[in-house]
Amino acid sequence: LQTTAVLPYLMDLRAKGYKGNPLSAIASAMPLGIMMAHGHWGRVLGKEMDLPLSRMLGSLSAEEGKFYSQALRFAEDNGTVSRSSYDESPIDSGRNMATQAVDIAGKLTMAYPESIIRSIAYFSYVDMLKQSGKYKGDDMALFQHADELVSMSMVDYRQGERPMMFQKMGTFGNLANTLQTYPMSFYNQWIYFAKEAKKGNMAPIMMATALQGSLAGLMGLPFVSDLDKLYQTLKSFLTPKQW
Repeated sequence: LQTTAVLPYLMDLRAKGYKGNPLSAIASAMPLGIMMAHGHWGRVLGKEMDLPLSRMLGSLSAEEGKFYSQALRFAEDNGTVSRSSYDESPIDSGRNMATQAVDIAGKLTMAYPESIIRSIAYFSYVDMLKQSGKYKGDDMALFQHADELVSMSMVDYRQGERPMMFQKMGTFGNLANTLQTYPMSFYNQWIYFAKEAKKGNMAPIMMATALQGSLAGLMGLPFVSDLDKLYQTLKSFLTPKQW
């Protein structure tokens, strides 16, 4: 379900002349993304786990195999798949067994699944941009664009990308910022969709609204939950007669 977050951006690309098929882009990205994340964590653990991916790339033509191999290398070199929400609130792997166990559990339950989702998102954008034909002869620019789209749709959790208002507040800012990157990015994305809609590009906001509504209902839409909390708070302060 989380991989559907790429759809508004794929539709945005189509609306801007990047002709391609969003569904085929996601379908081709699924196996490549899973294998890529698998290989990434193999290297993290110091083991060779690239064999299935090598076989998959070997089944492609020489040109396509080279293209996707370069895409993999770019993503690995630039940390595309390793910007996890787990890193936003790092647990000190103090030198005792309890904290180390919590650290390992966090990586298994959060960082590993998220790397799969980010890998699938990356290859979805790579495939869509490749289909568009706009980057012939400049694969590095294509990979860079795909990486930027991953950060937009899946959030960039690196410390340097966090809101500056928190960075300027020292230790208190670090505490206040914990687990706030995603919700802030969520609203930033909707502001972007709204700006595009104002320009006449309705595709991304329509797709995002349909996705949020289907996955989370009315409460999943921006500001609806906030308004409901305000409503409930106001109601709790008033007597039944006042209400």
